[in-house]
Amino acid sequence: MEKYLTSKMNEVIKERKLSRNELLSHELERMNPLPVMSFELFDYKRCKVHPDCHIRHQKNFYSVPYRFVSKEVEVKFNEKLIYIYSETYLIGIHSIAVGQGHYVSNPAHYPEDKLIDINDHLNSVRQKAKKIGPNTELLIKCRFPLKVFCFHTIELCQIRIEHDFVPSNHINHIFYF
Repeated sequence: MEKYLTSKMNEVIKERKLSRNELLSHELERMNPLPVMSFELFDYKRCKVHPDCHIRHQKNFYSVPYRFVSKEVEVKFNEKLIYIYSETYLIGIHSIAVGQGHYVSNPAHYPEDKLIDINDHLNSVRQKAKKIGPNTELLIKCRFPLKVFCFHTIELCQIRIEHDFVPSNHINHIFYF
């Protein structure tokens, strides 16, 4: 079989006056190399931007610049990334969140007056946590690091703490963020 294929490849084609090997060598000179990255498939859908500057995709929320609130946007997504377009303009790109109910936000998507610096409030909460005990203080430091929070992250946070040194008592504290 190999001898037959070799003879066929070297045989001159009458209409072209070249062999298959010669034609292949001419084509190979003109071919571009294959792309380094593999081709990625995407799905598309349309979403309406919520008043909190987010769209909902697969039970998670992704921020969009505030000027697009209550408008429809085009969403291009795969298992890794989500691209958000208004007409043909890319207005947002995010990594896909794992799980459900997560907010993936870019602070640049919010108007200046909607960004709230609550570090002073967090400091007072940390002082209260310190009075309760070192474990509570550590919990608050890890859960709420000092940073600028967007308005959708300000929420009622109830932390139930069982303290080993208070016999059979549960201490409930409500912190507002």
